[in-house]
Formats: sequence, C-alpha cells, structure tokens
Amino acid sequence: IDVTAAFVAAPCLDFSGSEVNKNTKYEVYLDAGIDNTPATYTVSSITVHPDYNATMNLNPIAVLQFNTGGS
Repeated sequence: IDVTAAFVAAPCLDFSGSEVNKNTKYEVYLDAGIDNTPATYTVSSITVHPDYNATMNLNPIAVLQFNTGGS
C-alpha cells in the first residue's frame, strides 16, 4: 500500500449482489494532524479480495485507490 491506497473492511462497502455498487460515491478522508489541513479524496477504484465471502465473513478486505493530486 502506498500514499494513494487504503485498506477497508469489505462489509463497509455497498454491494449489489456480489459486486461493489459502482453508483455509490466513495471518498477517503485523511487527517493530516495538528499542523496540516485534513483532505478528502475521491476513490478511483476498488479491489475486493477475490475470495471475499459475505455470508461466511471470509477475507473481508478491500483496497481503495484514490488520487491525491500529487506526484
């Protein structure tokens, strides 16, 4: 994981059947601490663990990719 990705619990995402609902807008909020301004970034892609099983709560993890606008 780098500065443009974050791990999240897959059950926190909005699913339509077995796929993440592409119509839901996701954002990542980063708290920069006392000296810096917090920022919100729009998620550009979501990768759910290929073996995620919501019924049995197996492999409940996903990676959110977002653009910070930096280099």
